[in-house]
Amino acid sequence: MLSLYLLVYPSMIEGQEAYETVFDNLPEALVEGMGWHDITSGPGYLDYTVYSLFGPILLLIIAIVYGSRFLAGEEDQGALDIYLSYPLDRTRLLLERAGALTLILLAIGTLLGLVVAGYVVLLDMGVAMINIVAATIGLMLLANFFGTLALATGAATGQPGAVLGSAAGFAVLSYVFQTLAPVVDWLGWISWLSPFHYALGGDPLRTGFDLTGIAVLILATGAVLAAGILLFERRDVRS
Repeated sequence: MLSLYLLVYPSMIEGQEAYETVFDNLPEALVEGMGWHDITSGPGYLDYTVYSLFGPILLLIIAIVYGSRFLAGEEDQGALDIYLSYPLDRTRLLLERAGALTLILLAIGTLLGLVVAGYVVLLDMGVAMINIVAATIGLMLLANFFGTLALATGAATGQPGAVLGSAAGFAVLSYVFQTLAPVVDWLGWISWLSPFHYALGGDPLRTGFDLTGIAVLILATGAVLAAGILLFERRDVRS
């Protein structure tokens, strides 16, 4: 899928004037909201196709699905009470599941970043490697937040279906907030409530690492995990 997206880039360069003419005739709010204002540049095209579209869809689906299957899915299948019948601390179990989720996202995110880096060199897209690293790390932290949210919600409720729906719903709502904020004046403040703002709002493909955004995502993930541990320790697990 990445190859299909990125191999179109040379045609964007060849038809740059035609594309710019089309975008000039579209409503400014639409162009700005969809991220088309700079799509004919290397960073702009990469941002729109990979880091604002394909990458979040891929990693967030994986994160939320695994987050809902861990603990909540195991409880729904009747396996969690078997695990807990052993001398295994609940906090340790939840932390191990969180660690496994992080490793899964790290592996897939690293692969995504390597593929992107290869095409940036091959197609001469003019994006610095350090900026690709920054954008990829932001994307992985974003996915890890939503995956941890699903994991913690599942630990607190034991309902995998409800966990999947609520985490996915919050992800979609956050994306909408981030998309609408630049084009709707009175919604400008709402982007600060969106994890997407802290992961990718600083335009890492052009500016590199946003240390504030990274810190916010790490702290938010830690807070969600801590809340999940607290609620999991106090809840009766279904057999």
